[in-house]
Amino acid sequence: MAKRVDNLQVQQKLAVLNPQLEKLKEQQKNAVTDKERTQIGAKIVKVERKIRKVRTGEVLDRDT
Repeated sequence: MAKRVDNLQVQQKLAVLNPQLEKLKEQQKNAVTDKERTQIGAKIVKVERKIRKVRTGEVLDRDT
C-alpha cells in the first residue's frame, strides 16, 4: 500500500531532485570517458527512481 504524502512535501522534494537530475545529465554530456558516462548514468537512474518514489509514494524494483 502506498504511503500518503502531502502535496507540498512532494513539491519540495521535486524542487531539490529535478535540478540534481539536470546537473547530472549535463555532466554526462560533458564526460570524456565511457567509464565516467557509465558512472554518471548510474547516478541518473538513482535520482530518477527517487523522483518516481516521491511522485507515486511507492518503491519500484528493477523487477517491476
